[in-house]
Amino acid sequence: MTPPVTDGAAFGLIMFVGEGYIEMCGHGSIGAATLAVDMGIVAAREPETEVVIDAVAGVVRVRVNVENGKAKGATLQNVPSFLYKSTTIKVPRLGELPVDIAFGGNFVAIIEAKDLGITTDVAGIKQATASGLLEEVTQSIDEQVQVQHPEKDYIKLRGEMILISDRPVNPEANVRDTVRNIMTITNKIIDRSPCGTGTSARVATQYAKGQLRLGETLVTESVI
Repeated sequence: MTPPVTDGAAFGLIMFVGEGYIEMCGHGSIGAATLAVDMGIVAAREPETEVVIDAVAGVVRVRVNVENGKAKGATLQNVPSFLYKSTTIKVPRLGELPVDIAFGGNFVAIIEAKDLGITTDVAGIKQATASGLLEEVTQSIDEQVQVQHPEKDYIKLRGEMILISDRPVNPEANVRDTVRNIMTITNKIIDRSPCGTGTSARVATQYAKGQLRLGETLVTESVI
């Protein structure tokens, strides 16, 4: 947590993962905002308190639901998200692999689980990691795909952020509006959440492809 640099922001956040920092983290921003309300860093107002945060990717806003002075829930308004491009890469053990490069606070590579030939339970993702498959995909992305944010020249694609997409496994899920998001970072870390920035990138991608319309809802399912 840092001092803010934008008028109206409560504080800044730099998000760290296993091997460095990322430009934005959805669940990290929600956690920081609720903590700020609960600890009095931001004055709590009921029923809702807006917490404005300076992330590396830009300004994010978190609306915190407050009851009896304590946070009870939160809604995140992320930075502008977009599909950068759809392309294919060549991976030695897979051949040509379709990839969507999208931005949701970080650039991510969105890849279908069926194209990787893996399952998206914990065991399947661990096997994809242990076998070196995800590292191979990461290297192929870094070598073959050049990406630069159109407005922020310090934000580029880092191939280690891969969002693996699959059908939901929850038997109660509506497959028409529910997807399974598995975010892997640096080939070693599996996000327990369905990933806020990855979900934003996914929404932007599906909208750009005509798979999601304004006003429709997308439900995301995590690895757990």
